[in-house]
Amino acid sequence: MLKRDEFNSLLEDACLTKIEFCELIGLEYKSVNNWGTPKIDVPKWVESWLKNYIERKKLEKIKEILKEEIKD
Repeated sequence: MLKRDEFNSLLEDACLTKIEFCELIGLEYKSVNNWGTPKIDVPKWVESWLKNYIERKKLEKIKEILKEEIKD
């Protein structure tokens, strides 16, 4: 199970604030901010979602670099 500090670290790796993350997934900040507290676990899907988001961002950067190289 993902712990609160691990969740926050993944958000940082994704260059997302909790507010931005909430906007992307359609949940209220108050709900997400409670994740990882003693009574509320971080949902299981969050870790894979954030890791996929991070990878997608990396691939988008690579794609942009390749587009620029192909132009030249």
